[in-house]
Amino acid sequence: MSRPWIAATFSGFVIGVASLFVFSVGVRAETITIGGTGWSIGMARQLASVYTEKHPDIRIQVPDSVGSGGGVKAVLNGRFDLSFASRPIKKKNQGKGLVETPYIRTPFVLSVSPKAGKDTAMTTDELMATYKGELTHWKNGTPINHVIRSERESSTTLMAAHFAGIGPLISKKRKSRGALYARNDQEAMDIGEKIVGVIVPMALLAIRAEQRALEPITIDGIHPTLANLEAGKWVMETTLYLVQGPKLTAAARAFLSFLRSEEAARILLRHGGTLLK
Repeated sequence: MSRPWIAATFSGFVIGVASLFVFSVGVRAETITIGGTGWSIGMARQLASVYTEKHPDIRIQVPDSVGSGGGVKAVLNGRFDLSFASRPIKKKNQGKGLVETPYIRTPFVLSVSPKAGKDTAMTTDELMATYKGELTHWKNGTPINHVIRSERESSTTLMAAHFAGIGPLISKKRKSRGALYARNDQEAMDIGEKIVGVIVPMALLAIRAEQRALEPITIDGIHPTLANLEAGKWVMETTLYLVQGPKLTAAARAFLSFLRSEEAARILLRHGGTLLK
């Protein structure tokens, strides 16, 4: 004589044990959270994937961009174990136990969709002319436009530092009707991929790590490669800083060691970044 209530009870017991096991594994697995500036996100996720493949007991979370300042704040309040910043720590956050070290050096580039044509090289004067509205089309006839970022965002300040007089032109474009404004690096690259002919200022490593359909623009005959940066031919660069709090878990310290390893350096090099030691 069958006893369905016994079968049901046993099935429930098995499911309960299985659920408890999965939960226990989840509890035992340590979680590391790392994030920050947008151009670090693709690179951080790749490094995290390589690390967790070899350390399945570790879970690494890389949230979407919260910006350099947001990442530092998250380390201070304990939400992040580590963060990446595209600039040094501000004075207001110094003396709070944060440790900041330069981590990566990569070319800062102007990029465009390859659909804008094979010949997108330009001179500094031609670049300035695009912002002035005097040069409006690429050589294949595609209209030229620009991604615009906030006034204090690192790509805006880098542009102003390297191209004399471009700051006011960017500010004017920001206020113009129909400006292609991006809130973060991923949004900027999205716009560049979707709207052919748009110039996107970006870290080379971000483009390569996320495998974006964007190509760096040659300026004044110099192609923006890591080799040309190292040789002093390409002068525009950006540095990524690694920020940690005063206390790190053993798991976070181990991952931090990996971030400075030769294996990590090889991954970064493939994407156009030099690990700084």
